Amino acid sequence: MTVRRRRCATCHRSIIAQGPARIIEAARTLEGAEPAEEYIAKLENSRRKIDLDRLAVVVIVLEEYARLGRLRIPLELNHLRGDLWEIKAGVIRLPFYEPNDSSHVSTVTRLTSGFVKKQRSTPQGEIRWGIRVMDQDRQQI
Repeated sequence: MTVRRRRCATCHRSIIAQGPARIIEAARTLEGAEPAEEYIAKLENSRRKIDLDRLAVVVIVLEEYARLGRLRIPLELNHLRGDLWEIKAGVIRLPFYEPNDSSHVSTVTRLTSGFVKKQRSTPQGEIRWGIRVMDQDRQQI
């Protein structure tokens, strides 16, 4: 299974999902890395059935969010800190923020990273990493 991606003609970030309500892109660090894109690629390239099953859930949730602009189950969106939120896709968590980027016509959602949630609350290290990627991505807008 693969996620069909392309580059945004405006900002050149990877578009992971696009629908009438939202464009879901990968946030970029100052070094040019896209941690969320790398995480999804890692799931795609895995030979483990569990990773492919997780990828399928991620694809379904992101396509729904791009199409509807919301998720049918409101608890699948969780506020982490400041402007950082997370999308819950099974055990996978995808931290994101929404930039104030007037170069796009649709609402843009930028995924900062991805991880498997193994404990009750979101690890502080994952929150700090998401904020760091978000801050670096904002410097490039």
